Order: sequence, then structure tokens, then C-alpha cells
Amino acid sequence: MVTNENPQAVNNHKLVHRCKTGDREAQRELYEQTSLRVYRLLLRMTGNPDDASDLTQETFVKGLQRLDQFDGRSAIASWFYRIAINEALQFRRRGGTLTLKLKNWHKRDSRKPPCLRPICNWI
Repeated sequence: MVTNENPQAVNNHKLVHRCKTGDREAQRELYEQTSLRVYRLLLRMTGNPDDASDLTQETFVKGLQRLDQFDGRSAIASWFYRIAINEALQFRRRGGTLTLKLKNWHKRDSRKPPCLRPICNWI
């Protein structure tokens, strides 16, 4: 049987399936693949590395707890990205400060995020 599916999409589908079955290594792999993108988004939105780190962790806790709701219509990274945006908006509603720094953010912030604890160890 020949398939025209993107190999990356197939691998992501398998990874998500493994995560849904409770595979901690798969959860760690998913976190490692997507956390930097999520962190950078949250850093741009909050302007604060500590808040961005905390919100990144909250994003992955919620996302992994609700992974059964992921229906596969989008990439898993996009799904976590949307959860991160929602977390940032909730942060603002709770009194946190959000700043949207989009222009040339990649030039100013090329550093890696602060040490983010692996999410899989404390779910």
C-alpha cells in the first residue's frame, strides 16, 4: 500500500497516540519538540522569562491532561500553541501583564529558554 501522507505527519500521529496511552517517553519527546516554540510565544506575550516559563509548564500540563480532546485536524504543535495563547490570556485576566513584541523578536531573543523542568516528571 502506497500512501501520500507526509512522513512528519505520520510520525506526529504515532507520537500523539503513544502520548494518549500514557507513554512517558513519548510525552517527553512531544515536550522537547514543541516547548521552545511555545516558550518563545509566551515570552513575546509576557515580556518576562519567568512568567513565560511558568505559562509554558501550565500549557503542557493542561495539554497533556486533555490530549484525548485532540482530534488531529491540526498539527499537535499548533494545538499546544493555541493552548499557550489561551493560557496567556488567562494570565492577563488574573492580573498578569502581557506585552506583544512581534517586530524583530527573533533578532533580540535568540537565547534558549531558562531551564524548563521536564514536564513528564511531575504530571
